[in-house]
Amino acid sequence: MENLPPPIDTAPAFTPVAPPPGSPDATRRVGAPVTAPEAPAPQARPAAAALEFESGRTREVPLSFPATWEGRRIGVVTVRRLITAEVAALVPDGKVPDVFEVYAVMTGLPAPVLRGLDGDDGQAVAEAAFDFLPRLLRAAYSG
Repeated sequence: MENLPPPIDTAPAFTPVAPPPGSPDATRRVGAPVTAPEAPAPQARPAAAALEFESGRTREVPLSFPATWEGRRIGVVTVRRLITAEVAALVPDGKVPDVFEVYAVMTGLPAPVLRGLDGDDGQAVAEAAFDFLPRLLRAAYSG
């Protein structure tokens, strides 16, 4: 214990170093509050036209075991094809979502409801929906 230095009686004095000219902090004064840079505003997705397709964009899947969800009887699930804007919204930055999230958009039923269907009914709905997937998503879920 005898080899310890004496205690410091005063607070050390540090002189702040000024940032070099041209750095992002060059205009900030010493001691001024630091603010986070503003995040870029989210880009709004362009609107998609409401087109009237001729036929073949929906398929009805009758359920062998109808169920009730939130007071609504589900005896038939209607599966529809996605439009390009929906595909773009589902695959932001190239990240493919859980397949049931895609099926939810295609059926109008939440993914947990689709997962809760009877096994055979769920498979029938999934097969109908898979047939309607665009090539991009079909390839992602096949691999």
